[in-house]
Parts: sequence; C-alpha cells; structure tokens
Amino acid sequence: MAVTRRRGCRRNRVAPLLAVALAVVLPPDAGAQSAVAEPVPPPQPRPAVVEAVRLPDARPLAPAHNEPIIRDNSSETCLARLRSLGVTFSAATPIAASRGCRVPAPVAITEIAPGVRLTPDSRLNCQTAEALATWMRDVVLPASRTELKSRPTALVHDSTYVCRRRNGRADGKLSEHATGNAIDIRTIAFAGRDALPIRIRNGRASTEKRFQARLRKGACKYFSTVLGPGTNAAHATHFHFDLARRKGGYRLCQ
Repeated sequence: MAVTRRRGCRRNRVAPLLAVALAVVLPPDAGAQSAVAEPVPPPQPRPAVVEAVRLPDARPLAPAHNEPIIRDNSSETCLARLRSLGVTFSAATPIAASRGCRVPAPVAITEIAPGVRLTPDSRLNCQTAEALATWMRDVVLPASRTELKSRPTALVHDSTYVCRRRNGRADGKLSEHATGNAIDIRTIAFAGRDALPIRIRNGRASTEKRFQARLRKGACKYFSTVLGPGTNAAHATHFHFDLARRKGGYRLCQ
C-alpha cells in the first residue's frame, strides 16, 4: 500500500509541470488556429501600364490591284523638277472624259531633254513625264554615246493619253493611258545615223540589239511597268512604260 501511494504522488506532481511547459511553448488559441485555417487571398494583379501610342496620320487607301492612278499633277514641285531636267513643256487643258478617263493637270511636252523632241503631240501627267525625262537623262543619253557614238534627236511615240480600256478592249479596266500615266515608244531618231525602231532583234549580238536591251533594262528603275518586243504580239513594235501602282509595290518588267 505504501508503494502504491508514492507512485500516485509522483503522477500528481508531473501533470502540473507539463501544463506549464505547454503554456510557455504554445501561443494562446494555437489549437484553434491549427484546426481552422483561414484561406489566404490570392495576390492582386498589378494594374496594367498604358503607354501613349501615336497613331499614324490618316492616309487614303491605295487603289485596288492594277487600278490606274489618277494623280494631281498641278504640284509646283513636280513641275519644277521637270524644268530642272531640261524638259520643254506647257500646261495642257485638264481632261475629264465621260468614260472615267481623267488627267487633272496634263503637260504637253515638246522636248523631253534639251535637243530631243517628243513627237507627235503628247499629254502626260507630271510624274510620268518626270520618269520619262529621268530615263532619257540617265539611260538613253549615256547608252547612245557609248553604244552608238551618237546623240538622240527625237523620241517618237505611238500614244500617250488615250481614253481607252486595256489592250483596246470594249470592256474591262481602264488603260494607264486613260490617265496620262503611260507612253508607247516606237522609234528613236539620232544625229548622223539611221533611226532605231523598237522591234524584236534575234540572231547574233549587235550594237543595236545591245543598245535596245540597255534602254529596256534601265527603264525598270523608273517605271513600274516595262513591256516590249517579246512580251506578246501587242508589244512587238514598241516599248510600253507606265507608272501603275500595285499591291506591295510590285513591278512588271518584261
């Protein structure tokens, strides 16, 4: 009975000590906190930073694929460039035909370069006249000196402005000629030698063949369309140059 009494006393003394130790280690309500955990709110998204963006200036839409371009050629800047190229010209009467053919401010050219006539009478828009004059200065005059040892005196064309549809058809899209945007060159005359007709030149290499090839290749830098002998039957006897605008700046050089 004495032994039993001592063991009971020892258990009675340990219990208060354990209670004190737990009170020191655990904070108040620890059991309740571990039993019911409050949900942690998700992080709030950071507000988006909106930067000011400069929108491009409004511009007219480009014409549909292969549609002729109607340009306002009254710009004094373009006319001044023609004068600086040595072109002799005068302002022609504005053209506004009933079928949609229109050249707001055509120029009538008598000399495409000093001493080089453009014949017969012509009516072109200013940008096409400028491209033709630049081609004459940068391609035709140098090639004439090096290949033919001569100087051109006249550029003979089949047509500039003509109110018609493509390839002379009764229907379809307007030709670039209908807006003064094209020229068909048939012959180049020279001082001291025979004129050079534009035609298919088969056979062995010749000065004339090489000269004609240089003119055609050089025109591709200044015009968006270059056609001529070998393209098809309709262009077997002349160069066709125009400034048609196409999607992506596509050029047709054949």
